[in-house]
Amino acid sequence: MELKEGNFYHLYNQGNNKKKIFFTHENYNFFLRKIENQIIPYCEILAWCLMPNHFHILLFVKNESIIENEKNITLNSSIGLMLRSYTRAINNQNNWTGSLFRQKSKAKNIEV
Repeated sequence: MELKEGNFYHLYNQGNNKKKIFFTHENYNFFLRKIENQIIPYCEILAWCLMPNHFHILLFVKNESIIENEKNITLNSSIGLMLRSYTRAINNQNNWTGSLFRQKSKAKNIEV
């Protein structure tokens, strides 16, 4: 997935085997905080939709990468970190192991 500055994208992913990724109201709020911390430094969020087994985010990329603690961190790696940390929290909550999301998130470029 390659996200370029100045472009609009529809970012989405689904639960592994179409299973639920949100189980409580707090799960939705926690995921929104993850979006705020991991995606907003790079993008403007134009719209989002969180469904029980998948999510959609419409975004405009302002920066492909940012410098943090003298390290260049990309938007792609930040999205991966967001999904891994959310998965870890849900696995801890439910005493599970393994993947929560499908292996690859999708990002469709939207021409305007």
